[in-house]
Amino acid sequence: MSEPAPTPQRICVIGYPKTGKTTVVAPSFGLPIRSTDSLIQSHDWSAASDEVLTWLAEPGPWVIEGVAAVRALRKWVAANAGNMQKPCDMVVWLDQPLIPLSKGQLTMAKGCRTIWTELLPYLRLRGVAIMKGI
Repeated sequence: MSEPAPTPQRICVIGYPKTGKTTVVAPSFGLPIRSTDSLIQSHDWSAASDEVLTWLAEPGPWVIEGVAAVRALRKWVAANAGNMQKPCDMVVWLDQPLIPLSKGQLTMAKGCRTIWTELLPYLRLRGVAIMKGI
């Protein structure tokens, strides 16, 4: 009999705005949560993803959630192209908004999709578990 798979201890919840990252999915894991929304007032877009990049280096358990997390994962992959380490154990990708999006949120969603499409092969290659939807 094989052992059950270990519970992921480092989880990134990423995706479009208003998909339930903060309110529905992140709390469901019962782990400490780091929300990229907390950086909105104090960081510009690039600085926010740089900050989240430092969170990825911290040992688990944690859930990192928010729109800036997908950009941080892209920066992590670029900085670690020569190794097969994982930035996290699992990524949850959410692309179905629970409410209509504003024009700005739609633009943000399009950017998230572009980055996600680039990232997915690298994450799979490194053995990161991928979960889509809620």
